[in-house]
Formats: sequence, C-alpha cells, structure tokens
Amino acid sequence: MSQYAGRLHREADGKQEVTIYGYLDTGLPMLERMFRKREKGYKAMGYQFSAASGQTRLL
Repeated sequence: MSQYAGRLHREADGKQEVTIYGYLDTGLPMLERMFRKREKGYKAMGYQFSAASGQTRLL
C-alpha cells in the first residue's frame, strides 16, 4: 500500500494534490474486512478520510 501511495505522490507537471478513493462493500464481510485493513494502513501513513457526498447504494 505504501508503494502504491508513493507512486501517486511522484512529481508531475501540473499535479498539485493526490486523492485516493476507497470503495466499501458492506454486503460482503470479506470485502468490508479488506477495506478496514486498507483504511488502517492509510491512517498509519497519515492520510485523512472523509465521507463522499452523494453516495449511491445499489440493491
């Protein structure tokens, strides 16, 4: 995960900020656990989380 985030932060012309989107599927416990592990890792690297507005829920 830190390697992935590091690649996103490489210098590039015109790039000013990096946004990483995470998707959570609460319908499958395994996918929710995977998200929670990624969330913990990103927080350990100092990233901040915010809830997306206009969330869509598919049934």
